[in-house]
Amino acid sequence: MPGGVAVVAADGTIRDATRAFVERCGTGIVGQRLDDVCGGAVADGEITLRLPSGSAQARVHAVPGGARLIAVEPDGIVADGRQPQQPDPVYLRVLGRCRIEGPGDHTQTGRWLEQRPGQLLRLLVAGRTRVLPVDDIADALWPEAPAASTVRYTVHALRERLERAGATERGAGLILSHRGGYRLNSDRVTVDADVFEREVRDGLAAFAAEGTALATRLLERAVARYAGEFLEEEPYAEWAASERERHREHLRLALEALATLSQRRGDLVTAAGHWARLADLEPLDAEVHRNVIELCLRRGRHGEARRRYDGLARRLHDAYGEGPSFALESLSGARRS
Repeated sequence: MPGGVAVVAADGTIRDATRAFVERCGTGIVGQRLDDVCGGAVADGEITLRLPSGSAQARVHAVPGGARLIAVEPDGIVADGRQPQQPDPVYLRVLGRCRIEGPGDHTQTGRWLEQRPGQLLRLLVAGRTRVLPVDDIADALWPEAPAASTVRYTVHALRERLERAGATERGAGLILSHRGGYRLNSDRVTVDADVFEREVRDGLAAFAAEGTALATRLLERAVARYAGEFLEEEPYAEWAASERERHREHLRLALEALATLSQRRGDLVTAAGHWARLADLEPLDAEVHRNVIELCLRRGRHGEARRRYDGLARRLHDAYGEGPSFALESLSGARRS
């Protein structure tokens, strides 16, 4: 219910509220009286609430025990007789080097993203589906520092940086406080990793359904979006590892599907490019390298095929003490040549 819902006890005290209701009325409202927070008396039917963004219509629903549900109408919020203007969204690029793209062509990069505010932003991105408690933030980033004071100061510094970059405005920030922790404002920020994952899923679904043109378009767009590892500035952070590996697997599946689609239509050059990118991603995967070498031979690129085969053999020997499971001369492209 995007307008927001609160549970109000019979005495008018707010007992709980959804995220949308808290964002409209302000943090710390649980435990306060509804009429003190937003001027709404608990009565059945329809009431008007006074919110920071303007007045809002809400419906009151009785529930067992004498409590009430206060449901804000999604389209009932007005300010000065007009619908309030929503802040422009912010786009976070975290596949590859971290970059913030805000409204008005504001793009934020630079040294501050390598310092504590940037570390905090990357941690919030990695945990963007939940509220991160202050102690968890401190343990993940600065276990040697006093928890609460360091985190609060860094949150303040991060908010100032984002405002200075034109990515946000006061009162409509990217970083929200919530019950002893912080989280990204999902209503204000889009993360490129989420867009990438959605495009890969949709592209693979189209591929499975034999929707060749749609699958190719979606998957090509997705792999072009993958500019590097997820949060590559944090290569050893445990809190980024699982999501990084998940995105690598999505990239692998997308490249395999694109290579297959290219081979089906006889475009061996494009197919070889997809397999080669996957080979760079998986330097010890003999089956992937076999596909690259096979296409080199079929295209008459015998020198490249030999170099790739010898390189694979060296890497496998160094890692496992054994060579490839196939001989170069056994590949169908070599036999035809």
